[in-house]
Amino acid sequence: LQGSGHTLRRPFSLSAPTSSPDSIVFETDASPWGIGAVLYVHGVPKAWFAQEVLDDDTDCLCIDKGSHRAQQTLEALSVVVALREFPSRWVHGRAAVYVRGDNLAMLALVSQFKGASGPLNALARELALEMVAASFPQVFAEHIPGAANVWPDTLSRRHQPGKAWTLPE
Repeated sequence: LQGSGHTLRRPFSLSAPTSSPDSIVFETDASPWGIGAVLYVHGVPKAWFAQEVLDDDTDCLCIDKGSHRAQQTLEALSVVVALREFPSRWVHGRAAVYVRGDNLAMLALVSQFKGASGPLNALARELALEMVAASFPQVFAEHIPGAANVWPDTLSRRHQPGKAWTLPE
C-alpha cells in the first residue's frame, strides 16, 4: 500500500490457542523400550497404543534400544506413529489437531517440522508428509508436565524389561 497514506495492520497473537472440546488430541510419550499414546476426541479418550521399540526402528533411526540417548528420537517417533495409527480420526476432520507431551524437543519438532539431528529430521519429514496428506493439516503443540502425562508414560513402559505392567485405569 505504498503511497496510499494507509498502513497495513494485522492483529496477531504470539501464543497458540489451547485445545478445545472440539479438538483431536494426541498425548504421547516414550521410554527407552517403547512408545505410547492416547487419542482424545472431543475431550474423551477414544483409543490408545503401547508399542515396543522394534529392531527396524533402531536400524532405521540409528538408535540403541534401551538407551537413554534415544529418548528424543523415540519421543518424535511416538507422534508419527500416533498420527499413522488413527488416521480415520483426524485426517478428514475439521477440528484442530493437538499434540501434547512432556518432551520439549518433540514439541519443537511438531511446531517447526525440523529436528536437531539426522534421525529427528527424518521424523520431521515423515510428520510433514502426514500433515500434507491430511485435508485439514493444522497442528499445535502443547507442553504438559511429566507428572501429568500419566497414561502415555505408563503405555510407553509396557515393554520395559523386568517390570510388571498394568493398563492405566
